[in-house]
Amino acid sequence: MDKKFLIIFIVVVLAVAGGAYFIGQNQGYKAAKQDQEKLVEKVTSGTVNPVENLPSANPFETIKTNPFEGLYKNPFK
Repeated sequence: MDKKFLIIFIVVVLAVAGGAYFIGQNQGYKAAKQDQEKLVEKVTSGTVNPVENLPSANPFETIKTNPFEGLYKNPFK
């Protein structure tokens, strides 16, 4: 009787410990995910894109550079 009771007690303790481990791990994962989202929001809220206000690097953007553009018309179009 004592041996059977001891085996049942050990199985119940292991089952409770396993359940507590998985529940704790799940809650810890959720808390870490929330902390990560808060940190990302905090870091990205104050950043500024320095490239937004730079002038254009292409000097030929406003100049018509192809002098032959309107001379030839493709007869197959």
